[in-house]
Amino acid sequence: AVDIKIQEVQKKLDEVAQAAELEANFAKLVSEGAAALTAKDYPTALAKYEAALALKSSDAAVTTKIADIKKLMNDQQAESQKLEKINRLIQEGIELMEGGVMDGVQLEPAKSKFNEVVGLDPANAIAKAKLVEIEKLLKAEKELSDKEAKFNENVVKGDAEAGKSEWAKAISFYNVALTFKEDAEVRQKLAAAQGKLDEAASAKQLDADYQKAITEGA
Repeated sequence: AVDIKIQEVQKKLDEVAQAAELEANFAKLVSEGAAALTAKDYPTALAKYEAALALKSSDAAVTTKIADIKKLMNDQQAESQKLEKINRLIQEGIELMEGGVMDGVQLEPAKSKFNEVVGLDPANAIAKAKLVEIEKLLKAEKELSDKEAKFNENVVKGDAEAGKSEWAKAISFYNVALTFKEDAEVRQKLAAAQGKLDEAASAKQLDADYQKAITEGA
């Protein structure tokens, strides 16, 4: 009977010792998990808290910590993916602005890339600066295009008047065209039209002088 009592006491002592060891291990894992979490070493923190939960599966505080860490890791991964996408879009936008051998400069597609960056990161300084630069380039491109269109329009009108031997009108249109763009060919057309106008004026003067001579002679 005494032996049985001793065995029971020893068993109790062993259980108490095991419980104390478990509690110590649990506390150590929780402490290590908290330290890793403070250092933002989320994988280590998660491993420590999960190990602690394996010792005490009903611990609500550790369960909550694990859920919080998983959310932080997901957020961190999402942020990393977003940053990667932003960097890729910026690089693609810059390449479109610089232009390739085959495609040349592509400002509108580049603008779309940088707008997408601003959508992901409204404060992104690189994308905002590039958008300002693109707007200036597009404006200059439009002005150049408008000048080219007006130049061509006046050259066509000048050619049409020259075709009808309306030299004064042709000269007027060629002069207007040259205000939009200097062009050697149009300069030649202008000189030719001026020559024709001068010839016509000379011929008219000669005819006038001839008629006058006839009238005075009569």
